Amino acid sequence: MKSVLKLLALLFLALSFSCGSDDGETNADNSNNPDNPSTSLAESGSTFQNKVSTLEVPAALKENDDSNAQIAFALFTQFQGLSNSFSQLFSIPENANLLPQAGNKNLSDIVSETYTWSAGDTTIRFEISENDDSYTYDYSIISPEYTGKFMTGFVRKDGSLAELQLFSTNDSSLTASIIWNTTSIENRVRIITEGAVLDYRSPVDSTSGSIAITEDGILTGTYIWNADGSGSFRNEITNETFSWTA
Repeated sequence: MKSVLKLLALLFLALSFSCGSDDGETNADNSNNPDNPSTSLAESGSTFQNKVSTLEVPAALKENDDSNAQIAFALFTQFQGLSNSFSQLFSIPENANLLPQAGNKNLSDIVSETYTWSAGDTTIRFEISENDDSYTYDYSIISPEYTGKFMTGFVRKDGSLAELQLFSTNDSSLTASIIWNTTSIENRVRIITEGAVLDYRSPVDSTSGSIAITEDGILTGTYIWNADGSGSFRNEITNETFSWTA
């Protein structure tokens, strides 16, 4: 469990770093640039943000003294934080530079924008492209320690699906993927990394939910909570179930 919590913390930190700038300000205004194809591209995560911001758990779960209830709430908090941070990937710092586009954008159905900005001795390059039903994005960094791809992914315009891929700053290998699915029935967030999968699910009309943990292809534990804050943890290895009351 400690390794799972550490992974979530590292992913949250990576997302926060990518949005940083020296002055801490966001939302660059390029509306006066005639070559800017769509000032909405930098705000393309807004529909997704509106959906994931509704993720919540019962207050009674947060306040519960049971150790398993506390772990369930801690895991949920990390999922919620990652979801909120993901939408911030599309907030552009005011000190960002919008690079001029090459070629004639009218010759393609895909419209793109590329921004660069600096945070200390690190330069961040963010490219976002728009097509019929989604936005794709690519983050790369240039720093004394590492130069290369950092994050890639996409988000559908209707906010129903989004994905983040996070790459190692040691060898550019894929280290983790996060997938968000939102429907009229259910919210689902999955974190996939080497040897571990965390799967959060919750009905859209209820604060009940569950988190399943799979390690090395084996389901090892499942947290389930009800709308009143009661719930249980099942150790899938020993087949033991530990319940808590609201």
